[in-house]
Amino acid sequence: MAMGGSLGTAFVRLAGIIVIATVVQSGCSILSKMSQVDDTYEFSIAISNTVTELLKFCIASTLFFARTPKAERNEYLVSFVHKPKEVALFGIPSLLYVCVNLTYFVLLSFSDPGSAQMLINLKVITTAIVSEFVFARLLSRPQWLALVLTFSGLALSSWPLTGASFDGSIAISFGIALVFASFSAAAGISCEWIFKRTDYPIHMQNAVLYIYGFGISLLTAVVTEPAVLLNPFAGFNMYAWAVVVVNACSGLLISAIMKYADTIVKNFCSAASMCVTIFLSYAIFGTPIAGQKMFAVMNIFLGLLLYGLPESKSPDPTPKTHAKETRRASDDRTGADRVDMLVESQLQARLADDDDINDLLESLTDDAV
Repeated sequence: MAMGGSLGTAFVRLAGIIVIATVVQSGCSILSKMSQVDDTYEFSIAISNTVTELLKFCIASTLFFARTPKAERNEYLVSFVHKPKEVALFGIPSLLYVCVNLTYFVLLSFSDPGSAQMLINLKVITTAIVSEFVFARLLSRPQWLALVLTFSGLALSSWPLTGASFDGSIAISFGIALVFASFSAAAGISCEWIFKRTDYPIHMQNAVLYIYGFGISLLTAVVTEPAVLLNPFAGFNMYAWAVVVVNACSGLLISAIMKYADTIVKNFCSAASMCVTIFLSYAIFGTPIAGQKMFAVMNIFLGLLLYGLPESKSPDPTPKTHAKETRRASDDRTGADRVDMLVESQLQARLADDDDINDLLESLTDDAV
């Protein structure tokens, strides 16, 4: 009963993180629009990303030092410093995310924002495929249907009503979007893999990831916009600074989802934020909501619901077969030995069935955001 209650609390906490992350991501889109002047950004995007990564690092470091007892904190730091391979691994997702951002800007040079937003949602499919190869995380048929529904909803929500935005460069745009989706899947999966393979607190993992992100983003700004370094904050208005703060919060929440759930859930969280953004845009900017948009919202939420439904799994025959073989092999032993072996085999079967749940519960109880 105690385990059931703890597990229920863990899922409620995770659901709360997902809801908050969805709202925060929607706020990022709205504030980004409000920060524009005559539909253009007067501030440097590269500098904005650099400051965002620095703020993320400061927040994560503060949380790590505040929430981790001194003895454990020193033990974690000493252990981490003496594992240079693990330190270097955190640079992989940071570098990949920089590639994601650069590829997106290239895509925008070949297509309008609406078409680009539709095309980049290929990452939902590529992430699911990469997850199967990396984590052997086999999706059920309902989950694949959920992916298709969500992707179709995202496409409908981004497709221009007139259909006039697609021209002869569509093939190039699709190719760039496929590269973007591949980078996005690789970045998300590598981040999830690194976060889950180490036993360090999530805030410590975040701090390492973000200091890499800060360094790579700063290097990107130096290479792509060297002149802006003379006055890095030129053009920053109130909404631009709000974008930095909200983006920092969004990154921390997404990393929590990566730690406690998986990359596909992160993508669905992004999909839900699109739905929220549609209604916020109507309320704030008066953007009309056409029937096509409403149908897209229905598809996305149906996909979310379908993906989240519990799957009825048939019992795995392998542990039972192993238990029978163990009992036959123990016939020449004492009765006590046979009982011990039977109990052990049953525990192994239960652990094999509940491995994912135990991992999730252990992660959540270890360190909650």
